[in-house]
Amino acid sequence: MQAAPSSFQPDDLKCVPPRLRPANYGALVYLMLTVRVILVQGRSKGLRLVGAPHSFCLLGAEADPDNVLEAVRIHFLNAWRSEVHALRWLFPNDILLAADVSDPFLVLHVDTIGNLPVGNTAVVNSQEISQAPAIDASSLLMESTRPCPFQPWSEPDWLRKCSDWLVRNLGPDAVREIRQIRVNATGAVLKVTGRRFTYFLKALPSFLSYETRLLTLLDGKLPEVCATLLYVRPDDNTHITQEIEGCSLATIDEPGKWEAVLASVARMQIASAKYANDMRLAGVPSRNIRGLANILGENLKGLLNMQEGAPNRLRAAELRRIPAMASMAADDCRRLEECGLPEAVIHGDLNESNLFLTDTNDSKLIDWSFSRVGHPFFILGHSLFSTYDRQHRMFNERARLREAYLEPWRAYSSAERLLDGLHAARRLIPIEAAQCLAGYIRGLEKEEPGNVRYIPRLLRRALSEFGLTRLS
Repeated sequence: MQAAPSSFQPDDLKCVPPRLRPANYGALVYLMLTVRVILVQGRSKGLRLVGAPHSFCLLGAEADPDNVLEAVRIHFLNAWRSEVHALRWLFPNDILLAADVSDPFLVLHVDTIGNLPVGNTAVVNSQEISQAPAIDASSLLMESTRPCPFQPWSEPDWLRKCSDWLVRNLGPDAVREIRQIRVNATGAVLKVTGRRFTYFLKALPSFLSYETRLLTLLDGKLPEVCATLLYVRPDDNTHITQEIEGCSLATIDEPGKWEAVLASVARMQIASAKYANDMRLAGVPSRNIRGLANILGENLKGLLNMQEGAPNRLRAAELRRIPAMASMAADDCRRLEECGLPEAVIHGDLNESNLFLTDTNDSKLIDWSFSRVGHPFFILGHSLFSTYDRQHRMFNERARLREAYLEPWRAYSSAERLLDGLHAARRLIPIEAAQCLAGYIRGLEKEEPGNVRYIPRLLRRALSEFGLTRLS
């Protein structure tokens, strides 16, 4: 079965939901998730707090990311006969530019109070909000009562309106149950279960709405690469796809199936190259792969200026290594150009959960939020390159998997140049990711100034890739 499209951002931006950690119970190992919630209710003007923040634990299957929001809803229903639904995850360090990382809060709208104990919300100890002393409790609570302007699902009536639209337009047989799956900064996902099929509705912020247009293009030109798209939607920032019958790469341990999936990714990119201009016209971001070395210095300068405002900005010793990294990165950019590959679609978060092997042995991809047009090898950051980690179950098969991905590209270049280009892309990925994220971070600066901390984080990863982290 298909996992829900994770409207989410790549690891390089942020991870939602909160931290998962293992806990041992006898001979079995379960997942335990601590959920911290802030309760609000709608009123004539905005939202109001209805209780001090508190937390509770979810265990086992409840702690699975796809089940968290439903498990929270059931918890409130069983414990207090209270109906709630999720509005948004609130990251204190994104909102308040705090230096210390703090786990997020889930802002819940209380639809019916039931027996839910509500108390005075005026006095809240900062330690209840976060262990990080830099977190200002009053500011965080105030933020929780304000719907986010770029997250329409943080409005208290969004879920009801969306549910009503689904029933009217898909019909009652197609909408037997509606379940919240995601309410992240980059999108909300509803799982819609019907009599015959299961669908996923994904709502996007306006700055990522090109995903809907990209899926429309792919569904028409390359329908075999993505989930079936329904040509009915409530607005231009939302789309609905049918569940994929198959299993994700995260559940597959056979190297041969991994080879087949990665080879199909390469063939998909080759096929997408002829539509590169169409994707640009649809609003998909594009990074020209020609002349990368010439503009690298200016791009790095912009990233360095941006990261100066981050609490985790690069230290003086790290800044002194940037010129050496820039020189090596420029050489790698030239290696990529020498491969002679066409610009192609880059899936922005090609991790194992977003790659599917269908029941008919085809491969399909979900979650195209951060896609762009550029050098095809930049697609591999969370798939092939993740197998280079010694802890990865496919570590001993990484050479086979690499060859499976590269083989379709041999019509464009020699095996040696392709391998050199692949190694270069692996080193360059943190810089390329930082350049792509910079635009989003600038757009969100007013609402979430703390996102800037991801720029120095990625620059440190880049220094590590070029072997420059241990120099004095």
